Amino acid sequence: MNKLKTIFSARKIAIFLMVMVSTLILVACGQSSDVPYGSLGDKTYLKVGDYTVTEKELYDQLRTSSVNRLKTYIDEVVFADVELDTANLSDFEVEAFEKEINTALFSSATITPEQLVDFPDFVLAQRILSFVDSFVITNPGVDGDVMIDFLDDVLADAIARASAVDFDKDADFVYGYLNDLGNANYEAIVSKLIEQYKLPVLKKVYAKSLLGSEVGEGKEGDINDEESSAYISEAHAVTYYKNNIAGRYDTSVLIIKFQSVLEYETALRKHAIKSNSRGEWYNIPNIADQDVIDALQALQNGQPHPGIDDGGSSQKALDILINDLKQDPNNLKTVDYRTNDFATYYSKYVINSTTDANLHLDDAADIADNEVLKVFLKIYDELYDTNHVDLVNDSITTSYEDLVAEFTMEYTDPRFTSNAELRNTVYNMDSNVLYDGGAGVDGEGDDAVPYQKPYSRQVQNIAGSNYLLFLFEDNRADDEGILDESDKENVVFTDTEEAQALKLEAYEKLIEQRLTSAYINEKVDEKYEDVKVNIYDPIIRELYRNDNEYEGSEGTKDKNTLLEVTSKDGSINDTLTVDDFFAYVEETLGLSTALDIIFVEKLRDAYADKITEEDLQDFRKQFETQYVNPFLADQYASAGFPASMGIDKFLLVGFGAWANNGRSATQDAIDKIYVQQELRKLFQEDLTVHFDGNTADNNIYIKFAALANQLQANDVSIDASHLLFQIDLDRDGNPDDPNDLEPAELANIELLIEELIIEVNKRAKLANSITEGLQNVVQAYNDATRYQLTTVAYPGPGATPEEIEDYINGFNREDVWVKFKKAGITLMYEDLGNISNETQFPNSQRRLDQDFYDYAINMANYIKDEVTAPINGEAPTQEEMTAAANALVPMYAPAFIDSDTKVESDGNAAVRTSFGWHLVVAKSYVHQQTARLEVTESQQDEYTSKLDNPYGEGKVVGYNDADQITWEQIFIYIEEAKEETGITTLPTSVQTTISKYFGPIFSETKYTSTYAQLEIAFLYIFDGDVQIADNAEQNQRLQVLRAANFNQFFDYAYFDGVDGTGTSMQDRAYNADFAASYGDFFDILHGNK
Repeated sequence: MNKLKTIFSARKIAIFLMVMVSTLILVACGQSSDVPYGSLGDKTYLKVGDYTVTEKELYDQLRTSSVNRLKTYIDEVVFADVELDTANLSDFEVEAFEKEINTALFSSATITPEQLVDFPDFVLAQRILSFVDSFVITNPGVDGDVMIDFLDDVLADAIARASAVDFDKDADFVYGYLNDLGNANYEAIVSKLIEQYKLPVLKKVYAKSLLGSEVGEGKEGDINDEESSAYISEAHAVTYYKNNIAGRYDTSVLIIKFQSVLEYETALRKHAIKSNSRGEWYNIPNIADQDVIDALQALQNGQPHPGIDDGGSSQKALDILINDLKQDPNNLKTVDYRTNDFATYYSKYVINSTTDANLHLDDAADIADNEVLKVFLKIYDELYDTNHVDLVNDSITTSYEDLVAEFTMEYTDPRFTSNAELRNTVYNMDSNVLYDGGAGVDGEGDDAVPYQKPYSRQVQNIAGSNYLLFLFEDNRADDEGILDESDKENVVFTDTEEAQALKLEAYEKLIEQRLTSAYINEKVDEKYEDVKVNIYDPIIRELYRNDNEYEGSEGTKDKNTLLEVTSKDGSINDTLTVDDFFAYVEETLGLSTALDIIFVEKLRDAYADKITEEDLQDFRKQFETQYVNPFLADQYASAGFPASMGIDKFLLVGFGAWANNGRSATQDAIDKIYVQQELRKLFQEDLTVHFDGNTADNNIYIKFAALANQLQANDVSIDASHLLFQIDLDRDGNPDDPNDLEPAELANIELLIEELIIEVNKRAKLANSITEGLQNVVQAYNDATRYQLTTVAYPGPGATPEEIEDYINGFNREDVWVKFKKAGITLMYEDLGNISNETQFPNSQRRLDQDFYDYAINMANYIKDEVTAPINGEAPTQEEMTAAANALVPMYAPAFIDSDTKVESDGNAAVRTSFGWHLVVAKSYVHQQTARLEVTESQQDEYTSKLDNPYGEGKVVGYNDADQITWEQIFIYIEEAKEETGITTLPTSVQTTISKYFGPIFSETKYTSTYAQLEIAFLYIFDGDVQIADNAEQNQRLQVLRAANFNQFFDYAYFDGVDGTGTSMQDRAYNADFAASYGDFFDILHGNK
């Protein structure tokens, strides 16, 4: 809504907008009598009080500000011959319209349905309201309420479709902006949307028609023209195929991700598997197994045993038991895989392909006999609580087909998109390399290397995490036979049906890519080569020429004709009269321009006498120094403004200045650059006239203080951290949204969360502080494994001292986390910094999940209420408040704080959000700042300003016996800041308080913002009653403009009469915290509160 941002604001003069001025060339040119004005004359367009703007005065102003609208009109004429059946739009045309609308609505032409689903409802509501405000201003007569309902219905339907279980994110998606949904009230809205965005779509349709739609010899379009930059050859398609299609097949792979080094070491030791340098896995003698120990004891005793391996592996294991583990040769015992002794054994046992040949795990082609896969699946079952292996029969229970289906992943699976190294590793494996029938090596002699395996040769460290992988199928065969690469210099697609289909797919994507903005603009420019534009107004003509090629008439035709557009072939022959153009631009620009004319005239009457002759001389000097001298030196030629351009054009293009009303163009330029801006500045700084009331009891400074103190009263802030429980039930590597779970599944998970909170608290309480304790918990949890590491069973109540000692020595306290880790729960501790009542304000750079924020701010408000509670009927001192805060913090996730999504356990509350469950810690409380400045009688002079009290006798003072800011402190803060010495009366502490609470009020986002200044200008123009009494149509447009301005001022977060409890779009956009701080802004300024 750029119009709102520019009305009444100071015109920004760019450095390259300069003009030559010299007393030798100041020619007071009158208006040319040849300028076509049509029927426009002294008829009143707008009258406000004693001020009147005629149609001719308005048109003169519009001549310099509406050239873009004229260009749009010309475009509409030139592209009127492009066919567009709005009742039967093609898919391309619908997409083109929707991209234009999405750009206006979401500032993104390429927003995806998934992104739309992720929009918080209040953000969606604010986007809709902002879009509708802008649309209604530029399209008077559109029913804004109906349009809001239409967009709400359209987007609700789009979100529902994108949220469906069977939603295909790769399929084309139509949002539905051009569908009236069978509602008669929406037909007009759809028609207006088409009208609004038709021109850019016509240009795309036109360019697409020239681009072509099919690649091939004899086919039409630039894509088949070798001289065109849009040309597409089969080589282009081959390149596209290689870069975007080939190698992106689905793959089926078992991925075991270990959560710690200890976890993968435990897994390997439990199953006594180890690989050699060739990547071959062996099942070494498992000394945790009593049968193995019995066989080794028999070997030691020289007795036969079926478990003895004659190859030498049994002797190797026996030697380690006796020599390294120092076991009694006559009484060998099992060694638990979780002990250090087993770790020593595992480390000492070195694989030898000869002596350990009988222990080699068979990776047979028959999946049921693949011992490597069986062990990997056992580990997967143990870590993820699945059941792919029957441990009793030691057999794989899941069919190969089911395994392939269960573990199939797309190229775009989140586990791959978030970990490119993992994807590269998986896609570089080959499921067929095992079964080639070879001798296990590739090459001969010294060049022999082991065959690649379709599984991990060892635990692999990939992107900092440890994995075991087993590839079932990779579908790489899909890429075979697609390209004919027999001629490396001319790779083409083969003639197979699959290859030709992929070539066609590549062509379609390339055609889509060729239709760029640059290509469209190029074709638009080429179309204009056959068009002749004649502009018969010298002012408009020069402004048009500045940005566009112009070879038309340099004169006038008659008093009515402004423009003629014709084509060489006669298909275009259009004439635009002044009256028609005035009607064309007045609808959107007329009222705001006329109001600005009146505003400036009122400013002249009120403040012109404050601009002295000395000021005018200074303006002229600045004009020469800043613009004239650099221009004469041709310093701006590189910016496209050479001195040879001529004075008149500089004046016109640079400043919109031209000779009119008996004033020379140079005088007009100085007036626009300096005089008018000085008038606006004088008005903006004259604070006492902006709103009614300038007495001791009712003045702008009292109102400023009230606004600042409202911010102070609402100020609440804590420094916080949290312990976050997240889940990944689908094991895709991304945290799941608990709110998406089925009720029964959510209930089960939250039972686990309740249990986990108890265990967290037990451990956290052992530390010196809760924050240290929670960090210790996370460290312990993340280091723990999904294996029970306690090696001795609890002996029971009748245990002997020796049994108790053994239990203590074999107990591992980290086993408490196992059930939670297996359930897919992860822990993260995070410092959140400051959370305040302003955290969720509109346009905040950092927003939190609303459920999380609600709990955290409720906690902060509880602390604030306790800290600021009266003591014996008196407000507490700063010392008392500090002591009270210190007694409360750190506050750890109390259950008594309100939340709609909390899970209570052990006296604490974990707040459920889309991210997981949060135990929030208020680490410290941030006290409200005070403006209190209590002084003794002897100190009063030190804090008394030199500024006169404008509403009483004496001087204004900075001392203050209350925490709230006084109007005198505000007055000092504003006025002393203008002095060279700066603010001297107020100490730094008080200045800091005023800066915190008054700074946001008196800033470019609030009081001095374009939006607030526009409302102040409205009040000034209409003497407080912003109504056009004698023209209902103009008044309706004024009220629309004013309402939109209020909405923008309040960032679409506050609306008069709305409290957020209803179902309207305004209620959905409403922000209670923002409303509490700023909702009364204008009421206070008007003295109504």
